[in-house]
Amino acid sequence: MRIAFIGASGTGKTTLAKWVAETYSLPLNPVGARSVARDMGFETPYDVDQADADTYGKALLQGSTLDEAACAAMREWSGHGESVRAQFQLQLHREKLRWERKHEDFVSDRSPLDDMAYAIQHCCGAVDTDFILRAVNHVRLLDALFFCPLTAFYAHDGDKCRVEDRTYHHIFEMILRGIVAGEKIPTVTLHEPGLQERKARIGTIISALLRRG
Repeated sequence: MRIAFIGASGTGKTTLAKWVAETYSLPLNPVGARSVARDMGFETPYDVDQADADTYGKALLQGSTLDEAACAAMREWSGHGESVRAQFQLQLHREKLRWERKHEDFVSDRSPLDDMAYAIQHCCGAVDTDFILRAVNHVRLLDALFFCPLTAFYAHDGDKCRVEDRTYHHIFEMILRGIVAGEKIPTVTLHEPGLQERKARIGTIISALLRRG
């Protein structure tokens, strides 16, 4: 059985993914933004963006004009430069897919669609046709895709690895919803605000899938 949870940070995906993994004895995909950031030498995923910002700052100190720095920033964001964020998104995308392809059954906190939405939000040029096809085709192989919306539950919990600005997460969710709708990906939206209610609904759906074999 292949299951994934999608949605913005702080919407309960990790809690639910761990619960499903423990309840149904499924391996939990360990690859995520935090693990890939650490592999690249950063403390948090958002330090990746700071590395790019530092690059622009150094360019200014080295004599670049504001216009030149702005053009450089746009090249990095559009993917026509070698931005650290673009490298990060591609590495995350590939490593997550590589792990899941090696496992017949798994639970994943986030899917390739989340990775694509973040890439669009931060460095749209990193998303090419191959990126899109890999993400969409892989997600179509899932048995269940659960979407955790901001309107049902959100908690930042003072996590330094999360952006505090809710608008940032709202924009991400809008991009993700657009991808899901545009590609006609079947999802189960967990509107229930209570954790136990969400677990009960997930359990009912998984039980039905298990009965079908």
